[in-house]
Amino acid sequence: MSPRDFMTLAQVLQTGNSEAEWRTAISRAYYSAFHTARQLLRDWGFQLARTDQAHVGLTRRLTVTGVAEYEKVARELSELRAKRNVADYDLDRECRRELAAQSVKTTGVLLGLLAVEVSSQRQQQVIQAVRDFERNVLREVTWQSLN
Repeated sequence: MSPRDFMTLAQVLQTGNSEAEWRTAISRAYYSAFHTARQLLRDWGFQLARTDQAHVGLTRRLTVTGVAEYEKVARELSELRAKRNVADYDLDRECRRELAAQSVKTTGVLLGLLAVEVSSQRQQQVIQAVRDFERNVLREVTWQSLN
């Protein structure tokens, strides 16, 4: 399964007629972006925890890359997560179709940003920046050589 499969489902659900469909669209859109970003970090050699801390850890790492597109992804992903939390956990708050449509649209933008190619030299700089952040700030090293 691909994270983009979640996006396909979110696109269908956002056009539904029920609040349950809209809430699920928001959730699936978020997870499409989350898993795509997580895979990018995996491709660079980082192994994030499989806990709720993975969400915050992912955005924190993207923030320090020095790549404007990835930093935007980090900001927007945090906002999408907040919307997803409302959709999944705060059933007393109304959730409208417009919020689902906005979440799906934002996710589409994020998937495009995550697909931006960086040169191998730039990728090495990004990896080093994230490694330094893990070592010096998080005091948690998850990077493993890809060789």
